[in-house]
Amino acid sequence: MGGAYTNSFEEYDPAADVWLTRATIPNPTAFHSLVPFNGKIYLLGGSVSHYSSVRSYVYEYDSVLDSWTRLADMPLAVSASSTFVQNDQIHLVGGVYYSSGWVPRNSHQVFDPTGNSWSYGTALPVARGFAAGGISDKYFILYGGRDDTTFRSEVYGYKLNDGSWQEFARGPIDVAYHAAAVVEDTVHFLTGSSNSSYYTTYHNVYDFNDDFGGRRWTARAELPNPRDNRYHTVTSVNNRIYLFGKTNTNSR
Repeated sequence: MGGAYTNSFEEYDPAADVWLTRATIPNPTAFHSLVPFNGKIYLLGGSVSHYSSVRSYVYEYDSVLDSWTRLADMPLAVSASSTFVQNDQIHLVGGVYYSSGWVPRNSHQVFDPTGNSWSYGTALPVARGFAAGGISDKYFILYGGRDDTTFRSEVYGYKLNDGSWQEFARGPIDVAYHAAAVVEDTVHFLTGSSNSSYYTTYHNVYDFNDDFGGRRWTARAELPNPRDNRYHTVTSVNNRIYLFGKTNTNSR
């Protein structure tokens, strides 16, 4: 859906093993957030051209009607946010806007799809864009991302029951443009760009509930080809992780 500043939208039917073209997104977009919730799909923010024009748009897709509805704009325009759903609300954490380059935010915006309204959660301790995260145990775990100039290795946990942030042990590498997938309450972080290599085969797991009762990083089998998350998509189904899309080893 979207990507590379397009408004394309396709649907896959596993039973029929066919792809269908669906109603196009109202605005071409990339680096947007896409969240399934309560039988609908929500598209939030994004950029409409390279290094410019970050949007605050929010759209809801109804698969029965094959139609898009514009909802209340987010208070702060962002691209490349990290998202999670809690208590029937969509949380957008961090992200970037454009001002002579990508500028990260520490914002924590919360959307209520039922009430079509916005509020704020506890802000990130630092500004981050192009990070990745997932829910493990009682926390939303956010790793890496970009500050103004460099890729980062910090890990922050958002405690779901009281809305506070806590800094945890740093990750193995400085990384941004990576992906996250949750399998059996552990968060797998894959690929991305580091300060030393623009495309990586990185694959590490942050295990919040390991057998020793602590938090630890565990290296897993690396990907066969280097990638970063601007050119592919990652998801998990039935305790397996699936990665779709481009490999690039030669160019930035």
